[in-house]
Amino acid sequence: MKKLLLWVAFIVYLCLLIKIIFYKNYIGSIQYPDYYGVLSVYQNFERANFVPFKTIWELISVESGFFAFENITGNILLFLPLGVFLPILMPAFTSFRKTLAIGFFLSLSFELIQLITVLGFFDIDDTILNTLGSVIGYFIWRIFSFYKK
Repeated sequence: MKKLLLWVAFIVYLCLLIKIIFYKNYIGSIQYPDYYGVLSVYQNFERANFVPFKTIWELISVESGFFAFENITGNILLFLPLGVFLPILMPAFTSFRKTLAIGFFLSLSFELIQLITVLGFFDIDDTILNTLGSVIGYFIWRIFSFYKK
């Protein structure tokens, strides 16, 4: 029964993750004016960030407010549960490397889908921060599993 509840929680988490990543600019969320005006995939490619740490650096050095904090911590916190759920639900994912790889490839997949579907903007820094979140989640799981023994 406990395992079933964890699977249900994981599926709910994935659904919320998809909603937040792909539909953050729609009903029930804050809408940022610069997200509007993307009319084509070509224009979305032009606005994409393929340079690692570019957005993070800009947010830290230029944005001194809630948006910088929200963007950086939000991207980390979004994937933190993934790093906790994977090793609990799937024993094959109790290794750091596998959790890191799943976090990276899932985040990269979401970014590529945003790029192609124009449901958001591709930013490699989001992938970096999301992957960091899954790694932090993994270490939280490791700490709790160590103390559980």
